[in-house]
Amino acid sequence: MDKRIFSALLLAAGALLAGLGLFLKGEEGGPLPAGSAPPFVPAREVPPPDRPLPEDSLSRKTPASPKKEKKGYALTVETRSLQGKEGLPLAGIAVRVLGPKRRGLGEEPAPVLARGRTDQKGTFLARSLPPPPWTVEVAGREWALARCTLSSLLRSQREATLVFRLRPGWTLEGRVAEKDSALPLPGVLVKALPLPGGGGHGPLLPREARTAKDGSFHLEGLSQRASYRLRLQREGFEERSLPGPYRKGTPFLNLWLKPLSPVRVILLPPAGAALPTRVELGLLAGREGEEGTFHPQGLLRTCPWPKGGSLTLPCPGPGFYRVRARSRDPGRVPLAGTSPVFRVEEKQEAPPTVTVPLFAGALLQGRVLDGPGGAPLEGVLLWVRGEWRKTRTGPDGKFRLPCGAGDGKVLVLRIPGER
Repeated sequence: MDKRIFSALLLAAGALLAGLGLFLKGEEGGPLPAGSAPPFVPAREVPPPDRPLPEDSLSRKTPASPKKEKKGYALTVETRSLQGKEGLPLAGIAVRVLGPKRRGLGEEPAPVLARGRTDQKGTFLARSLPPPPWTVEVAGREWALARCTLSSLLRSQREATLVFRLRPGWTLEGRVAEKDSALPLPGVLVKALPLPGGGGHGPLLPREARTAKDGSFHLEGLSQRASYRLRLQREGFEERSLPGPYRKGTPFLNLWLKPLSPVRVILLPPAGAALPTRVELGLLAGREGEEGTFHPQGLLRTCPWPKGGSLTLPCPGPGFYRVRARSRDPGRVPLAGTSPVFRVEEKQEAPPTVTVPLFAGALLQGRVLDGPGGAPLEGVLLWVRGEWRKTRTGPDGKFRLPCGAGDGKVLVLRIPGER
């Protein structure tokens, strides 16, 4: 027999014997007893496609943890004096937290993120702040202004603390009025700029404030070791600089501003009408020949009735304007009127003169009852739509309400506790 055929037969016999040995082994690997059959191992049941898989065969996804909302930043400001090693806490110090200035907005001030005053412990807490940078300003009536800029924090840091050691300061007070009429000017920006050569340590910071309705201003937090000069600015008036020097001990200041483009206004009340005690004047700007395009300019003032019915009103610059006037006497028949269109030029030798004829309105009188023949209603609020005057009914339900001249007036009533 050929050797190659014999080798192939030996290999086949060995494979057959190996397979037979595996078949004759039991579950525990031993030989099966005589007359016993091998155990039956059922195949794993596979569910049809339309049946869902058992739970243990599904891949369980770990539920995603809810995202934690990032809270805002917190800033604690502490104010102390220079006395002693740690200083004494200062209460009532004004604190302002400013954000960064927006690019391209010129002289627009930085947004105020938080403001307030320190408590009895000399601390102020600002919460829910956006990410830095922040600029913190602190000043008091008798303490000089201090400023600090915090540019950034650590990534894991959500709170910060700033401690200020303040130097003694002082307050400059005064009043700003119009030059010709001596009427108080609200909204004037008063800046105190430090003069060079103040001495001491650290930079000297300017201060600014705006005048109130009565024209008064208070510049707090000025340094005792510095002298200042003043700058006054307001729309419609010439900018004025006062060289000073102003230092601690300066008395109350009475300042004035000159209108940039003044207009002389003459008020003409109706014949036989009683002169009002106060009058409100407003300036409307627009284009010539277009009556509907005249809009308020924000230059609104309320003043006593001028002597002789003549006063000066500032204009913001060249253009076409109209003057609107109305009386502000509660309980009296109102007077109102609008001037014709006039023009203000850039260079004019004398201010233009404008006449505003005033016309009398009406006085509404009546009684409010709870239905026909019902009891009088007290405290009902009444006003004419589109006008500023309001009144309430008395215990007997009666009311008196002045309104402007014209037809088509709508009277609005509101009962207390209802909308």
